[in-house]
Amino acid sequence: LACIATLATLPIAALGQGDGSADAPTAASTLGADDADDAAVTADPGETGDPGDPGEDDAEGESDADDATAEEDTRPPLMDLDAFLAQADDDYPGLEAAEARIRAARAQLDEAWVSPFFQSVITAGFTLAPETRGSPIFSPDSQLPLENPWQPVLGFSIEGFIPLWTFGKLGAARDAARAGIHAAEGDLERVRATLVYDVRRAYFAHQLALDIQQMLSEGIPRIRSALEDVEARLAAEDPEVDQFDRYRLAAALAEVEGREAQAHHLERSSRAALRILTGVRRFRVPECP
Repeated sequence: LACIATLATLPIAALGQGDGSADAPTAASTLGADDADDAAVTADPGETGDPGDPGEDDAEGESDADDATAEEDTRPPLMDLDAFLAQADDDYPGLEAAEARIRAARAQLDEAWVSPFFQSVITAGFTLAPETRGSPIFSPDSQLPLENPWQPVLGFSIEGFIPLWTFGKLGAARDAARAGIHAAEGDLERVRATLVYDVRRAYFAHQLALDIQQMLSEGIPRIRSALEDVEARLAAEDPEVDQFDRYRLAAALAEVEGREAQAHHLERSSRAALRILTGVRRFRVPECP
């Protein structure tokens, strides 16, 4: 605006000179007081005659650098898609669960090799019984010598089984255990692929939500301005507009505001998904080009 005012002032001043004997207007007079002050501020101290204080300039530069550093430290870290994927691969609990299932499958294979040879039964008993004398063939006591002294009796037995021929049961059990290991390893790859897919979907959805919000923030004020202009022209009884124009703009504004609410919902849901998948609580994403 200052440049336009300057260009508009120069011809008028030139026409006012008449024969051209007066002096031409100076740059300071045509620019105005505010522009002259700005030019004096932006001029080099050596050109204006003021040498300046280099110590103060250095101190101000260091202060600005410290403020910028402090502001950068308080902002959330900037993370791109590769950073989110690396963080998710380290912290996602589903991967740890899949790895634990692989270890469990390997333990089942060890059990299939060892457990058939350790099938044993141990039986133990403890009671009180009257003392008996003699042998099983001859004894001076009766069959139930209740009058004899009672003593504690302890008995136990051990029974073990060794499989010699199982008709293929042991081999089939080991093959099943090996297949369980392969299945667990495949499940780990499935969980990792699903994690990558979910992280990418949440990341791009978050960027899409931010882009939509930026686009709507630029378009909604224009629709509102157009609606206000139509309402003002209707109030002035302009024949070129009617109520249907106002209805169409109002409906378009309501539709766009509804889409804006959906964009905010998408931003929050995608940010929450990234937090759950990666474990990162505070972050920023790069702006789309």
